[in-house]
Amino acid sequence: MNMLTAHGIHLQTYMYIHQVGNQTVFLHRTRPVILWEYEPSRMVIISDLDLPVAPELRLGFIIHVPNAPARQVYGRVIWKESSISFKAHQYGIRIESPHQEPERMTKHHNRQQRGGRAASTPYESPCDHDSFPGPGHHFDIKA
Repeated sequence: MNMLTAHGIHLQTYMYIHQVGNQTVFLHRTRPVILWEYEPSRMVIISDLDLPVAPELRLGFIIHVPNAPARQVYGRVIWKESSISFKAHQYGIRIESPHQEPERMTKHHNRQQRGGRAASTPYESPCDHDSFPGPGHHFDIKA
């Protein structure tokens, strides 16, 4: 289950370590993650890996979009929220790709959502992610 299912759009997402400090990493291995939220400059992922919140760690993401070439974006972890109930971590990622790539990706999703028209819809986030400590309660389900 490594996909965002919003408005009928299924996005399989894979993560890898792209760079540590100024050193590029060539592992040729990816790890599936759940893409929880995507905006032009930020995204939220869920992973079973325990990654540090370190500015020198730059991650790469391959996002498979239906009927389109895979998108590749890069970003850094800006916050982390761990689950108490089971082994999973939620991460806030600041996207560092060229601005036109996330914007083009957003337009592609909006075009699919509207039946092929090329108009885009601006998205206003309901919270300020820079001062927000993290979503928090996505994992803790009480019976």
